[in-house]
Amino acid sequence: MGGVENAATAAGIARLVIAIERERLSRLYRVSDVTNAQVRSRVMTDAAIGRSATYAQSVCRFTKPFASTAIVGTAFYLLTDVHPGDARDYMDRVCIGEELLRDSPAYAVRDALLSLGRGQKGAKLEAIFRGWVKHRAGEPLKIAKVLGHFPELD
Repeated sequence: MGGVENAATAAGIARLVIAIERERLSRLYRVSDVTNAQVRSRVMTDAAIGRSATYAQSVCRFTKPFASTAIVGTAFYLLTDVHPGDARDYMDRVCIGEELLRDSPAYAVRDALLSLGRGQKGAKLEAIFRGWVKHRAGEPLKIAKVLGHFPELD
């Protein structure tokens, strides 16, 4: 994808977003069914993918131990669709992790992401989204449980 900034990250985000949208935002399933042509088309037509890739690259030095740039960028993309300012604040807390309280949703999400280890893209996204729901509600979260489906993000 010549001329696209952070092309590899943008492609990873687009692939995950397409797979999630196919499941009506309920889970990540059959990522391998997303074609390269679909990914290229999405990256070229959706400017938010590029912004999400830029954000993911800007925090990758903090997230490298627990989440790929594709996971961070996908979460950022879907959450900014709900509330851009709140999404940036929440994702900064999850990714950078400075001055978090133990009952903070971001703290619980970081702990879950570290515990999940390599891979586990769907489970990691679910943990981020469960923390988001609690963050938006202003409620504490001690453990970000993975139940196999994404919560409503609204």
